[in-house]
Amino acid sequence: MSGIPFGFAMVVVYFSANAYLIDTFSAHVASALAAKTVVRSGLGAAMPLFVGESHRLVLDYRRADVP
Repeated sequence: MSGIPFGFAMVVVYFSANAYLIDTFSAHVASALAAKTVVRSGLGAAMPLFVGESHRLVLDYRRADVP
């Protein structure tokens, strides 16, 4: 059930980012959207590199709180 608001929020953020780039860089819209795609893809590719360590840190923190 929580996927509906999450998905809606993701679409709103994506459309808002596109609208901002289109309005701000009207002379270079294609380049701005391409750069956004490259950055988004790069972040998506780098995500697995640090998510695992963050997850381990959270689990270690939880274990330290359990008496």
